[in-house]
Amino acid sequence: MTPLFQLSPTTRLTFAGAADRYQKNLAALTLLRHIHHANRQATDLSDAERMTLAHYSAFGESALLTRAFERSTDLADLVTANEARRIKRTALTAFYTPQEILHPIWAALTPILDRLPGTLQVLEPALGAAGLWIATMPPALRARAAITAVELDLVSSQIAQLLYPEITLHGGIGFEAAVLPEASVDLVISNVPGPAQPLYSAGAQLQH
Repeated sequence: MTPLFQLSPTTRLTFAGAADRYQKNLAALTLLRHIHHANRQATDLSDAERMTLAHYSAFGESALLTRAFERSTDLADLVTANEARRIKRTALTAFYTPQEILHPIWAALTPILDRLPGTLQVLEPALGAAGLWIATMPPALRARAAITAVELDLVSSQIAQLLYPEITLHGGIGFEAAVLPEASVDLVISNVPGPAQPLYSAGAQLQH
Protein backbone atom coordinates (compact mmCIF):
# COMPACT_ATOMS: atom_id res chain seq x y z
CA MET A 1 0.00 0.00 0.00
CA THR A 2 1.29 3.44 -0.91
CA PRO A 3 1.68 5.51 2.29
CA LEU A 4 -1.03 8.11 2.68
CA PHE A 5 0.99 10.39 4.95
CA GLN A 6 4.67 11.30 4.79
CA LEU A 7 6.82 14.20 5.94
CA SER A 8 9.92 15.28 4.05
CA PRO A 9 12.57 17.75 5.22
CA THR A 10 10.63 20.43 3.32
CA THR A 11 7.16 19.37 4.56
CA ARG A 12 6.90 20.27 8.20
CA LEU A 13 4.51 20.45 11.10
CA THR A 14 4.60 24.00 12.43
CA PHE A 15 3.57 25.53 15.76
CA ALA A 16 3.74 29.24 16.60
CA GLY A 17 3.76 28.89 20.36
CA ALA A 18 1.48 27.29 22.94
CA ALA A 19 -1.69 29.08 21.83
CA ASP A 20 -1.24 27.90 18.25
CA ARG A 21 -0.56 24.35 19.46
CA TYR A 22 -3.75 24.45 21.50
CA GLN A 23 -5.86 25.66 18.59
CA LYS A 24 -4.38 23.03 16.28
CA ASN A 25 -5.24 20.37 18.84
CA LEU A 26 -8.84 21.58 18.82
CA ALA A 27 -8.91 21.64 15.02
CA ALA A 28 -7.60 18.07 14.85
CA LEU A 29 -10.10 16.81 17.42
CA THR A 30 -12.99 18.56 15.68
CA LEU A 31 -12.00 17.03 12.35
CA LEU A 32 -11.57 13.60 13.94
CA ARG A 33 -15.15 13.70 15.25
CA HIS A 34 -16.51 14.83 11.89
CA ILE A 35 -14.68 11.96 10.19
CA HIS A 36 -16.09 9.42 12.63
CA HIS A 37 -19.63 10.80 12.45
CA ALA A 38 -19.54 10.69 8.65
CA ASN A 39 -18.08 7.16 8.76
CA ARG A 40 -15.25 8.23 6.48
CA GLN A 41 -12.20 6.04 5.92
CA ALA A 42 -8.49 6.85 5.85
CA THR A 43 -8.43 6.75 2.05
CA ASP A 44 -11.23 9.35 1.88
CA LEU A 45 -9.18 12.12 3.48
CA SER A 46 -7.46 14.94 1.65
CA ASP A 47 -3.81 15.80 2.21
CA ALA A 48 -4.91 18.97 4.01
CA GLU A 49 -7.08 16.95 6.38
CA ARG A 50 -4.19 14.60 7.12
CA MET A 51 -1.99 17.56 7.97
CA THR A 52 -4.67 18.89 10.31
CA LEU A 53 -4.82 15.55 12.09
CA ALA A 54 -1.03 15.27 12.23
CA HIS A 55 -0.83 18.58 14.10
CA TYR A 56 -2.52 16.99 17.12
CA SER A 57 0.22 17.02 19.75
CA ALA A 58 -1.86 16.15 22.85
CA PHE A 59 -1.52 18.22 26.02
CA GLY A 60 1.96 17.58 27.36
CA GLU A 61 2.43 21.19 28.43
CA SER A 62 0.80 21.86 31.81
CA ALA A 63 -0.63 25.18 30.64
CA LEU A 64 -2.39 23.47 27.74
CA LEU A 65 -3.72 20.71 29.97
CA THR A 66 -5.05 23.24 32.49
CA ARG A 67 -6.67 25.33 29.78
CA ALA A 68 -8.30 22.31 28.18
CA PHE A 69 -9.77 20.74 31.30
CA GLU A 70 -9.98 23.41 34.00
CA ARG A 71 -10.34 26.80 32.34
CA SER A 72 -12.64 25.99 29.44
CA THR A 73 -15.17 23.51 28.08
CA ASP A 74 -13.49 23.35 24.68
CA LEU A 75 -13.14 19.56 24.83
CA ALA A 76 -16.57 18.83 26.28
CA ASP A 77 -18.05 17.67 22.97
CA LEU A 78 -14.80 16.43 21.47
CA VAL A 79 -13.62 13.70 23.86
CA THR A 80 -15.41 11.16 26.00
CA ALA A 81 -14.84 10.89 29.74
CA ASN A 82 -12.62 7.85 29.18
CA GLU A 83 -10.60 9.63 26.50
CA ALA A 84 -10.19 12.64 28.79
CA ARG A 85 -8.83 10.37 31.55
CA ARG A 86 -6.30 8.90 29.13
CA ILE A 87 -5.22 12.34 27.92
CA LYS A 88 -4.59 13.43 31.51
CA ARG A 89 -2.85 10.15 32.33
CA THR A 90 -0.42 10.43 29.42
CA ALA A 91 0.19 14.18 29.72
CA LEU A 92 3.57 13.78 31.44
CA THR A 93 4.93 11.85 28.47
CA ALA A 94 3.09 13.61 25.63
CA PHE A 95 6.18 15.04 23.92
CA TYR A 96 7.34 14.52 20.36
CA THR A 97 10.73 14.42 18.67
CA PRO A 98 11.32 17.42 16.35
CA GLN A 99 11.69 16.66 12.67
CA GLU A 100 15.17 18.22 12.57
CA ILE A 101 16.28 15.37 14.84
CA LEU A 102 14.41 12.59 13.04
CA HIS A 103 15.78 13.10 9.54
CA PRO A 104 19.49 12.88 10.54
CA ILE A 105 18.79 9.74 12.60
CA TRP A 106 17.16 8.09 9.60
CA ALA A 107 20.10 9.17 7.43
CA ALA A 108 22.48 7.47 9.85
CA LEU A 109 20.41 4.28 10.06
CA THR A 110 19.71 3.87 6.35
CA PRO A 111 23.12 2.41 5.32
CA ILE A 112 22.80 -0.20 8.08
CA LEU A 113 19.22 -1.11 7.25
CA ASP A 114 19.99 -1.31 3.54
CA ARG A 115 22.19 -4.34 4.33
CA LEU A 116 19.19 -6.31 5.59
CA PRO A 117 17.48 -8.38 2.90
CA GLY A 118 13.76 -8.69 2.35
CA THR A 119 11.02 -7.15 4.42
CA LEU A 120 12.16 -4.82 7.19
CA GLN A 121 10.31 -5.52 10.45
CA VAL A 122 9.91 -2.23 12.36
CA LEU A 123 8.48 -1.62 15.82
CA GLU A 124 7.45 1.80 17.19
CA PRO A 125 6.47 1.21 20.85
CA ALA A 126 5.23 4.74 21.62
CA LEU A 127 3.70 5.99 18.38
CA GLY A 128 1.82 9.17 19.30
CA ALA A 129 -0.80 10.68 17.02
CA ALA A 130 1.40 11.92 14.19
CA GLY A 131 3.74 8.92 14.26
CA LEU A 132 6.66 11.12 13.31
CA TRP A 133 9.23 8.34 13.16
CA ILE A 134 7.09 6.64 10.53
CA ALA A 135 6.19 9.85 8.71
CA THR A 136 9.86 10.75 8.28
CA MET A 137 11.10 7.27 7.35
CA PRO A 138 12.88 7.43 3.97
CA PRO A 139 10.47 6.27 1.24
CA ALA A 140 12.73 3.43 0.05
CA LEU A 141 12.87 1.97 3.56
CA ARG A 142 9.19 2.44 4.20
CA ALA A 143 8.31 0.71 0.94
CA ARG A 144 9.87 -2.51 2.23
CA ALA A 145 8.87 -2.17 5.88
CA ALA A 146 6.22 -4.05 7.84
CA ILE A 147 5.50 -1.64 10.68
CA THR A 148 3.99 -2.50 14.07
CA ALA A 149 3.21 0.27 16.54
CA VAL A 150 1.81 0.67 20.05
CA GLU A 151 0.05 3.75 21.45
CA LEU A 152 -1.50 4.09 24.91
CA ASP A 153 -3.64 7.18 24.38
CA LEU A 154 -7.06 6.57 22.84
CA VAL A 155 -7.35 9.79 20.85
CA SER A 156 -3.80 9.55 19.51
CA SER A 157 -4.53 5.96 18.45
CA GLN A 158 -7.64 7.03 16.52
CA ILE A 159 -5.70 9.71 14.65
CA ALA A 160 -2.79 7.38 13.92
CA GLN A 161 -5.16 4.79 12.45
CA LEU A 162 -6.35 7.38 9.94
CA LEU A 163 -2.84 8.54 9.05
CA TYR A 164 -1.29 5.07 8.85
CA PRO A 165 -3.89 2.46 7.87
CA GLU A 166 -1.14 0.26 6.45
CA ILE A 167 0.54 -0.46 9.79
CA THR A 168 -0.38 -2.92 12.53
CA LEU A 169 -1.44 -0.70 15.42
CA HIS A 170 -2.02 -1.82 19.01
CA GLY A 171 -4.07 1.20 20.08
CA GLY A 172 -5.32 2.15 23.52
CA ILE A 173 -2.91 -0.13 25.38
CA GLY A 174 0.55 0.22 26.85
CA PHE A 175 3.58 -1.47 25.36
CA GLU A 176 3.71 -3.88 28.30
CA ALA A 177 0.26 -5.19 27.35
CA ALA A 178 0.83 -5.55 23.62
CA VAL A 179 1.18 -9.12 22.36
CA LEU A 180 4.00 -9.09 19.83
CA PRO A 181 5.72 -11.97 18.00
CA GLU A 182 9.03 -12.94 19.56
CA ALA A 183 12.37 -12.46 17.76
CA SER A 184 10.69 -10.74 14.83
CA VAL A 185 12.01 -7.17 14.88
CA ASP A 186 14.82 -5.68 12.82
CA LEU A 187 14.40 -2.13 14.09
CA VAL A 188 12.92 -0.62 17.24
CA ILE A 189 12.74 3.16 17.03
CA SER A 190 10.90 5.61 19.25
CA ASN A 191 10.84 8.67 21.43
CA VAL A 192 10.86 6.70 24.67
CA PRO A 193 8.59 8.50 27.18
CA GLY A 194 10.39 9.89 30.21
CA PRO A 195 8.87 10.83 33.57
CA ALA A 196 8.94 14.58 33.04
CA GLN A 197 10.65 15.45 29.77
CA PRO A 198 11.21 13.95 26.33
CA LEU A 199 13.99 11.41 25.93
CA TYR A 200 15.12 10.99 22.35
CA SER A 201 16.33 7.52 21.50
CA ALA A 202 16.62 5.15 18.62
CA GLY A 203 17.93 1.62 18.46
CA ALA A 204 18.48 -0.84 15.65
CA GLN A 205 18.66 -4.60 16.18
CA LEU A 206 20.24 -6.37 13.24
CA GLN A 207 19.52 -10.06 12.61
CA HIS A 208 22.47 -11.95 11.20
